[in-house]
Amino acid sequence: MATALAAGVLTRREATHATIPADPKAALEMLGDSVASLERQTTALRVVAGLEIHDTVPSTREPPGALIGRVDRLSADLVQVASKLRTDVDRVEHTPSIMPTAGWLTSQYSLSRFHPTLHEMLPHLGIDIAAPYGKLIVAPAAGTVIRAGTASGYGLVMEIDHGNGIVTKYGHLSRFIAQRGEYVVRGEAIAQVGSSGLATGPHLHYEVQVNGANVDPLTYVLPSTIPERVRDTHRAVATSPVD
Repeated sequence: MATALAAGVLTRREATHATIPADPKAALEMLGDSVASLERQTTALRVVAGLEIHDTVPSTREPPGALIGRVDRLSADLVQVASKLRTDVDRVEHTPSIMPTAGWLTSQYSLSRFHPTLHEMLPHLGIDIAAPYGKLIVAPAAGTVIRAGTASGYGLVMEIDHGNGIVTKYGHLSRFIAQRGEYVVRGEAIAQVGSSGLATGPHLHYEVQVNGANVDPLTYVLPSTIPERVRDTHRAVATSPVD
């Protein structure tokens, strides 16, 4: 992206100055103007990429050697900007940010909760979303399915590795759509809601793990993508008999 934008600036500059002055001094000043313009554009790109801003050289009347040095620095800057932007795009694509299914939040993340079927206080390391049997579940971010099988209590369970230490887990499924080893993108259907395992009704149990530790999945959901009824229920700290 950064390289393409810089290339666009060069193209426009070349079009503006299609005729190079015959006078070497005037030509050198024109080159200095072009370098200064590129430096301003590169500074803007560094701001967008969240990188440290370098001090620019205001004077354009410099010997050729100094201008060559500035061009070399600009080239290195653009490589750094392009790399940072590519990294950020990849990180955003692979970070969970949406609810995996539409429904009602019936049980929230908790380190101690009365289990409705085992009748004892246990951690609830995810959230439960009640939804009709067979409701589609979608990937909250890009990643690779690393598990699609069964587990005690979870019934049919799926896990997706999103990279950067983030893994999401989906329990009580009725059917797998994506299979182990498959790469999925945000919004792609991966499974269907069910009531397999220890469950009193159809719902999705959804977990998010960061570097092996469970966290509240709602911290990985953009507020604008959480239905109002889910936000209200979460604020009220509601629970229900759904596991």
